[in-house]
Amino acid sequence: MSGKDTIEWLRDRILPTLVADSRGGDKLEPEWPTSVKPTVEALELAYQSLKDEMKSEDERIKTVESKLMSISSLTPIALTILVAMVTFLTSGKVESFTRPSIWVLAIFGGYVALQFLWAVRAAIKGLSRKGFYRLSLEDIFPRGNENREGYLQRTCKEMTVAIRNNRKGINQKVSQLAICHESIVNAVWGLLIMLLLLLAIVAIQPR
Repeated sequence: MSGKDTIEWLRDRILPTLVADSRGGDKLEPEWPTSVKPTVEALELAYQSLKDEMKSEDERIKTVESKLMSISSLTPIALTILVAMVTFLTSGKVESFTRPSIWVLAIFGGYVALQFLWAVRAAIKGLSRKGFYRLSLEDIFPRGNENREGYLQRTCKEMTVAIRNNRKGINQKVSQLAICHESIVNAVWGLLIMLLLLLAIVAIQPR
């Protein structure tokens, strides 16, 4: 692991961003081929395949957004942790705990709450309204003396443009979902480490 990779790993342990690797490049979706002239039979097959693909993209949108909605419900958990920390630190019961245990609770409790809130932020950002492309009625209706081949050629091109643009929006939502996942994993590790440290403090305390 290089120094840059280490810095990015540490950054994602605090505030996950999951920036794409610049060496990977962006994968561009192909456009509808205009330099070839397929047969009517091939156009009909392409038309049906593109219709099926648009339906599958709709299902993908619903699946991703339902996952983002479920993650946004973590807000009460994060707020509960924050309120519990403030209540504990401002109460008179703090003096009955050792200083190391107080620091562990304060640091890791705040870290876990931060990770949950960061996951909620990413979920809200992923659920933000984005325009998804659909064929308009004008695109669906035949134009003038347009024959079957011309109609299929034009609608296949329009559907290809819609699918390409929709995938950009869906991939942005999936990126936010990946940030949510990374933040939740960080929170779980934070809880586990906090538990282990508290158990260690209790174990080494004189009886």
